[in-house]
Amino acid sequence: MKIEGKRVPITGGSSGIGLAHAHAFFSRSANVVVTGRGPDAHALPTPDGRAATITQAVAALGGLDILVNNTVDVRAGRLETLRRRNC
Repeated sequence: MKIEGKRVPITGGSSGIGLAHAHAFFSRSANVVVTGRGPDAHALPTPDGRAATITQAVAALGGLDILVNNTVDVRAGRLETLRRRNC
């Protein structure tokens, strides 16, 4: 896949796997926006927080080509028995 010039927002990118993704995309000349934990870390899990994140990423990058959704919402159990949360 050609990565050069792609517009990539990365959620959960302030450390760990998300940060590694950011470095990998950046090293291949992608245009990257990274979101992560901070004073407003509670905002992303809300519908308004998700909408604001996407709106700001689109504004900063001029559109989106690839999304790396690396937010943490771990629930244990078999995939087919987990109930979907309102997103």
